[in-house]
Amino acid sequence: MKLSKLTAFEFLAGIGVVQLLVGIVSVVLTMLTAIILGFHYSGSIFIMMIIASLTSLSIIAFSLIIAAATKTSNEVLVVGNFPMFLFMFFTGAAFPLQSEALFSIAGYPISVQGLMTPTHAISALNKTLIMNMEISSIIPEIISIIILTLVYFIIGGIIFKQRHLKLT
Repeated sequence: MKLSKLTAFEFLAGIGVVQLLVGIVSVVLTMLTAIILGFHYSGSIFIMMIIASLTSLSIIAFSLIIAAATKTSNEVLVVGNFPMFLFMFFTGAAFPLQSEALFSIAGYPISVQGLMTPTHAISALNKTLIMNMEISSIIPEIISIIILTLVYFIIGGIIFKQRHLKLT
């Protein structure tokens, strides 16, 4: 990679697009399986796909931070399990969690779990698929996911470029 003169953006965009497609296919297959097993939803599949796509991008961005902090794929497997465990169990995906807000922005409360994008995705999915709310009701969640995704990408891109794409 270092000899190809590939920029960090080109490399990360290529990997990111493939991973985004894998994420979208995974969500579609998961939803189809849930429907076959009797899950009934009342909201919009289109809104669900928007939320799922943004969340997939966010997880890709966070994974970039993990990849930047490690040197080998084995290290990624070992180190990556801990933050993904946090994402799964402490964002409301496995069981509902309530925590005190650290602060609020425009009336939208931000807690410790709010620093992890799946928290906002779970909230948005509950509002749209279970409570049948409109997309206007999840704008704060969408904005939170986008902002955190950009922060994750910036941090991960800078670290990745410095550690793995620097010509020495």
